Amino acid sequence: MSSGRIHEAVSIATLVLIVAILQFYKASMELVPFVAAWLFGTFYLSPDLDATYSRPKNRIKGFKYLFVFNRHRGIMHNPYLWCLIFFFCGIAGYPFIGLGLMGSAIIHIMVDKY
Repeated sequence: MSSGRIHEAVSIATLVLIVAILQFYKASMELVPFVAAWLFGTFYLSPDLDATYSRPKNRIKGFKYLFVFNRHRGIMHNPYLWCLIFFFCGIAGYPFIGLGLMGSAIIHIMVDKY
């Protein structure tokens, strides 16, 4: 089990690595929405919003009561939920925002596993 600080550090390190690789290969991708969504997902819309004392849950203040009915490591830790979020963001015309949110959540879930 890892702490919130480790989740955030691994997520940011992964983001830096992804952006460096994309820049190296000159990938045509909208980086600003992707990076903004990744950071938002890391610091505010984390799979740990269902935990009793999580750092992201404390950051969202009053909105934390929206997640009071979820058990920890329940639906928020399901990768299929985040794939669905990516899918619906893509349908809405914001695939890079969905990719950023999904990417940060998947990294979080993977760090929990190891």
